[in-house]
Amino acid sequence: MDKQITDSFVYQGVWYIPSDSPNECYGTLVYNPTHGGELEIFIPYKETETDPFPDRSEAIILGVTKERNLITLIDCKRKSFNSIAGKIQILKFDIPYIIVGGHIKNLSDLVFNRAIIKYNNLDIWLDRFDFANQGDIYDITDLKIEYNRPKNVPFSINEALNGQFEFHAAAPNNSDSQKFSIIQEAVLTLIFANATEIKDLLKEIYVFTKFLKFATLENTYITSIILANNEQTFIQGYKLYFKEMSLFFGQYGIEANSNSKNTINYLFTYNEISDTFEDVIRKWYILNEKIRPVIGFLMDSINVSVIEINTFLNIVQALEIYHRNFKKNYVIPKSEHKARVNNILKSVENQHKDWLKEAINYSNEPRLKDRLCEILHVVSEIPTLDKMISDKNAFIVSVKDSRNYYTHYDASGKKTILKDLELALATKKLQAILIALLLMDLGLTNEEVNNYFEKQKYGHFRIIMPHYWY
Repeated sequence: MDKQITDSFVYQGVWYIPSDSPNECYGTLVYNPTHGGELEIFIPYKETETDPFPDRSEAIILGVTKERNLITLIDCKRKSFNSIAGKIQILKFDIPYIIVGGHIKNLSDLVFNRAIIKYNNLDIWLDRFDFANQGDIYDITDLKIEYNRPKNVPFSINEALNGQFEFHAAAPNNSDSQKFSIIQEAVLTLIFANATEIKDLLKEIYVFTKFLKFATLENTYITSIILANNEQTFIQGYKLYFKEMSLFFGQYGIEANSNSKNTINYLFTYNEISDTFEDVIRKWYILNEKIRPVIGFLMDSINVSVIEINTFLNIVQALEIYHRNFKKNYVIPKSEHKARVNNILKSVENQHKDWLKEAINYSNEPRLKDRLCEILHVVSEIPTLDKMISDKNAFIVSVKDSRNYYTHYDASGKKTILKDLELALATKKLQAILIALLLMDLGLTNEEVNNYFEKQKYGHFRIIMPHYWY
């Protein structure tokens, strides 16, 4: 079975820097799904020989394992150097990116046009399992089961990037003649118009990863990435194939069997937005460029085991950034404010002007209370969310006071702050508000947004729904 990004592994073999006459050294590559790779190399010490790894970092190290796997290690950073009785040098490198399945000797060749990505929950979110049966499943004396592999779903993201959901199916050979199984698997293929470096390629993949986490409201991570370059192909059986290589790197949040197989907790599934999916995913990538911190704060707050003060502060900050970018970010027209500031500065002695100008630099921006008031007015068009916050003024004041206290720890406001359960509930409500705003920005109607939150009466946000406490 092919290794996945979520699998740990150890490879022993020979390692060297690409050159005409490489100095090969024995060593061990250890990969951890969370932390990435570590390479340990053993070098016999000889004074007359040059160091085969002379630099503190190596752009590329190549390896051949005992199993004859070709390995390319990228952005290798030397982290330690030891010697044993003056006879053997031991070098250790941190390896952020590992490519299995080929040798790439030059940085200029470390570019790819396509990536095939598997996720821990893509199959469930797509929910495209085309099985049909004829007969009584409780009396299978005459039961016929039909299976049709779903058609691939192509879509465009922007001029430089296209995608496709692909469905693969297999019926594994089984020595047990008493059962038969079909395994279907969905993958996301991203196709880049231009050959793209790994770091830039991963940035685009992460944008989709965040979308999938947004849609499912659950822990979402990559289980496999296969890379290919349009220039590296081969022919087999009269067909043209891309030479494929597997990419491994560390990622946080991997939890085996942490997700349910039920979509009840999902915000929405693919089937619920299939008619407008291309438009939605295009807008998501645009949104990510405009308000990346907002989406980042939201993603970090989803599925935390405990809602802490920082979770609350991050969501409040995310809403402030959102409002600053998409709503009116001034109290009075900017020209009027500029004239008012100039008039004030004219009446002040020169020695105080710089200090005063700095002090009133942001005086025309809306206060947090005003930002929240406008945001709540927008989401009041969503009945489920409107009912979720019965006393809006009290909610706004409590969020404002709590943000100020937990930011500055001003004891004067301690009596009115949110704590413990109240803080957790307020954070959940702020999450729901931000999600609703993003859904509307993705082009969903108020009715559709409301329907998604109606489902949450039994899902991720059930604890803040009006019926929960009755």
